[in-house]
Formats: sequence, C-alpha cells, structure tokens
Amino acid sequence: MNILRLLGPVFIAGTLLTAHAAASDGWDPWKGGAIKSSDPYSAKLLDGKVAEEANPARLAGLAAIRFYQLFIGPELGSNCQFHPSCSRYTFTAIAEKGFLNGTLMGAERLLRCNGGAHLQGYPEWGTTGLMEDSPEGKEAPISWLSRFGL
Repeated sequence: MNILRLLGPVFIAGTLLTAHAAASDGWDPWKGGAIKSSDPYSAKLLDGKVAEEANPARLAGLAAIRFYQLFIGPELGSNCQFHPSCSRYTFTAIAEKGFLNGTLMGAERLLRCNGGAHLQGYPEWGTTGLMEDSPEGKEAPISWLSRFGL
C-alpha cells in the first residue's frame, strides 16, 4: 500500500509536467490542436497523447513513461538497438492497445533489445544502424482486453 502512496504523486507530477510541456509548445486540445509532425514519435505528439488520454490506466502508464523519458532516460543515455526506442515503443503500444497489452508488448520488446538478442530479420532504419520495429499493426497479446481499454 505504501508504494501506491508514493507512485500516485509521481504519476500526477508526470502528467502535469507533460501537459505543461505540451502547452508550452503551442498545443491546445480545445482549439483543435491536433499536432502535425513528420515523426510519429516526436515529443510533441507524445505529450499531446498524454494530455488527451481519458482512461486512467492508460494515463498512468503514459505519464510514467513520459516521466522516465524526461528525467531518467537522459541520465542513462541511449542504449536501444531499435527505432523507435523501447520507451517510445511501449508508449505507443499502451496508447493504441491499452495498459496491460501495451505493458506486455513493451516488456517483450525490452527482452528483445538486450545486448545478446538475435536481431536478424529486422529491416534497418535509415543509415543509423538501428533496427526498425514499430508497434503499429502488431497483434495485442491478449486482444480481448483492448476492447476494455486495458
């Protein structure tokens, strides 16, 4: 129970910080502020998705990932072998497939991204040496949960 008391303020702070970041970039959901970007994983789009999310489970997951991306990830550096990064992959999976399915997809992706994973068979993304692997179009692990936003 104590962990929930600790995580509650962290999620709220992350949500407020991402909403503030989105607002400071000119994003406004009440003015039809759909964000146009050539990068579907841009920070503006991610912040906009957090600010628009109504499902509490998804919101908690998205806010936690944005908190990681803004405050913890930069300290650790970029170690991901894929594009999009593992945190952006998980963020997109949670936003599209629901909290539980997105979390399962993200955990599976983290297992594939470790240094000893077999990475053959993935197309290379540009000239970066990163492997292309997007959650779009992939089947949710427990598909019936998506109907409930879980």
